[in-house]
Amino acid sequence: MEAKIYGPLELPSGRKIKFRAPTGKDRLDVIRMLRVTQDNLLGAGLLIDQYLKAKVVVEIDGQKVAEDYRYLFDSWPLEDVDFYSAVFNELFGGSQETQEKARDVARFLRDSLTSTALPQ
Repeated sequence: MEAKIYGPLELPSGRKIKFRAPTGKDRLDVIRMLRVTQDNLLGAGLLIDQYLKAKVVVEIDGQKVAEDYRYLFDSWPLEDVDFYSAVFNELFGGSQETQEKARDVARFLRDSLTSTALPQ
């Protein structure tokens, strides 16, 4: 399956980027790279989110992005990072409708589980 490429997205600085949808493997790669522990759980959670966003950027101003995504945002103006993050979250984050549907499905599954539980 070929990845769908989004963009070009023009950032506030005028830089143009293209990016792809993240996969489960992308998230796992980032988690493995970070070595999340109980001591760094909160900070790691924020880094996972940022690294995942960086990992899927495939092109900047027509140039292919280097494979080491960890430093991609280091030289970006914060306004660019925030704008791209907002677009990314809007595209790939769970919408209110999706969250409500998930709650309804979970409620149904929870209710069906309790009504069909085996006697002990």
